[in-house]
Amino acid sequence: MAQPVADPFRTETPRQPHWFKTAVFYEVSVRGYADSNGDGYGDLRGLINKLDHLQWLG
Repeated sequence: MAQPVADPFRTETPRQPHWFKTAVFYEVSVRGYADSNGDGYGDLRGLINKLDHLQWLG
């Protein structure tokens, strides 16, 4: 069974002040990512339709 995720807002949870040094960040340009209505510009609906792909990226 999967381990439960620690609640970051509880005071008992140990803090790692430099967590961002090993984190991976993704940025998605919505206007350039996925077009759902065919107008040539990406939009939020297109982004939402591709969330499974973004999750696959990690």
